[in-house]
Amino acid sequence: MLRVTPIPETEKKIEYTSLCGCECDLNALTYSICEDEEKIGVCQFKLTDNGGVILSLRTKPDYNDLGALIIAGRAALFFMERQGMKSAVLLDRNEKLERHLHFLDGKVDLVGYFDGPCEGSKIN
Repeated sequence: MLRVTPIPETEKKIEYTSLCGCECDLNALTYSICEDEEKIGVCQFKLTDNGGVILSLRTKPDYNDLGALIIAGRAALFFMERQGMKSAVLLDRNEKLERHLHFLDGKVDLVGYFDGPCEGSKIN
């Protein structure tokens, strides 16, 4: 079973980002991505005055699971939207993932993003 869980502990943030080959930002909100008990990925993001920023969203190098990244990405976007963010950018660019999360040129409009069934919205 896939689990996307917030990581408050500094040591675990470092562990997950290191496992996935990305830089750790200790000030970022961080979600672990696990399949059953296996650590498979990480999502780091921030809330800024200009909107949400996904710093990294990836699995470990030997684990390719686009579905897990989509679920974790949507969890981060949902949190951002609930905190009043109107838009988000994805810095850890991945064309296929961006298409599934409805990003356009690395940006997505969060206004109404979760209003319909799995539709997402596109930035104007």
